[in-house]
Amino acid sequence: MDIVYKGEKLRYIEDFHGEPVLWITASSQTDMEHMTFVGGHSDEYCIFLKDLTADEQEAVRKQTAGSGKTETELSESEKSVSEHPVSVNKYWNLFRDNAERFLVYCFGGWLYESIWCCVIVHHRGFINRGFLFGPWLPIYGIGVFIILGIFALLKIKKPVIVFMAGAVIATIAELTASYIIDMTIGVPMWDYTNEFLNFDSRIALVPSLMFGLLIWVAVCIVQPLIIKAQEKIRDAKAHNVVFIIIVLLFLADLVSRIWLGSNCVG
Repeated sequence: MDIVYKGEKLRYIEDFHGEPVLWITASSQTDMEHMTFVGGHSDEYCIFLKDLTADEQEAVRKQTAGSGKTETELSESEKSVSEHPVSVNKYWNLFRDNAERFLVYCFGGWLYESIWCCVIVHHRGFINRGFLFGPWLPIYGIGVFIILGIFALLKIKKPVIVFMAGAVIATIAELTASYIIDMTIGVPMWDYTNEFLNFDSRIALVPSLMFGLLIWVAVCIVQPLIIKAQEKIRDAKAHNVVFIIIVLLFLADLVSRIWLGSNCVG
């Protein structure tokens, strides 16, 4: 719902990573007091209610209550809602939101490796890449989360900087991961021997540029779309059911690798 704060129309979101926030509705609002950059896209700004004064929080609660009553006129149940606007399921929502985003990026990485790289670019036919059986590559989910955290910390939001920084960070991560995989699994999961400007077959120029592009797509396009979709279906029962089933399948796949070994086929 929309509310008015300091003469500006902002969108009230009850549960954003476990916190009630006021989300911007216009780019000009990014300079408002208490406005915080919370993502990689240019419109991912909000004001956390906990950062407001007690009077300001009360004014917001009155608007969200929709009755215009004063604090003394509110019933005990209404007071409870207004004083505790965060859902009792905030921890579940926080876990589910982040787990869903993680799985989306794992799936996106699988599509990139198995369809784009193997089928379209190298014409090798379909290959189920990665060490899991299902359509997900955890390294992509982990990588995107790390990058989102770094971008939020450094307040990186310009698309060009997102692309360049993403390419550099992904290249360093890929190089590091290649050594870790050598020490743990013992079987390389990629080989850039024939790629232009490669280093020890572990990293190369073109894959690094592709990672930069993928990170730009993830941060500037996919992440905002996921957040908006989650806001719309957050309380749907079917949403929870489908989420639980997918997570259980993912965990079963992950745990089974202990005795089944890696599913990587090159």
